[in-house]
Amino acid sequence: MFYVNSTAGANIPGGAKHYHSAVEFYLLTEGDCNYLIDDELYEIKAGDLVYIPQGVIHKTTYSGRHSRTVINCPVESFGDVPLPSFRVFRNGDVYREMKRLFADVEREYKQDDSFSQTLMEGYMRAFVALMHRHQNCYVNERQANKTIQEILAFLHEQYTSDITLQDLAQRYGVSAEHISRTFKKETGLNFIEYLSQLRLKKAETMLKFGNDSIAEIAFACGFNDSNYFSEKFKKVYKRSPGQFRKMQRS
Repeated sequence: MFYVNSTAGANIPGGAKHYHSAVEFYLLTEGDCNYLIDDELYEIKAGDLVYIPQGVIHKTTYSGRHSRTVINCPVESFGDVPLPSFRVFRNGDVYREMKRLFADVEREYKQDDSFSQTLMEGYMRAFVALMHRHQNCYVNERQANKTIQEILAFLHEQYTSDITLQDLAQRYGVSAEHISRTFKKETGLNFIEYLSQLRLKKAETMLKFGNDSIAEIAFACGFNDSNYFSEKFKKVYKRSPGQFRKMQRS
């Protein structure tokens, strides 16, 4: 199912960290923001298009007034048109056409009749084809903190391990307080929350496609207590790991 949401002249600091089973296209039409995508940080300006593959953790952090449109749609909507390999696209020559196609999708989303789904899929295929046809001029100008970039990459590789701020402080030669403060400033996320979300995302994949027990999944994803894992999972997904697995396979 498609989901389309627009905000105009918003002045909120950003959204919560999250990910989708659908792909997401995000067009910033006013203002600027920092965008955390998995373990990479990007500086986004008005006119930029952000592409988020399914299952990828992301979060926006704004510095002031902004306007944007978000479109979530199933991978199947694109047929034979290949999805982007980039995360951010910038080309001022095609911005107007990109914005028009976004508006076409939003119009059909609100129309919601028997033809809307077909038309939205057609517009999104045209949108992705347009980006493939034109040069991507985006260069990430954000001077991200090197230590935080390294920590993000480390977490994605070692999320199954028992990782603490103290461990990271020793590894990178800075204080735990400095890492905690800088991590929040750079990503907009609390370190513990980010690590927990990363582990839960991995657990979700194992529940969907694997046959390991709940306890085995919990330990494989870095949770030392399967009951604690079940509590955290239910808080985020509104159902227990067992209920989630059953729902996915019914």
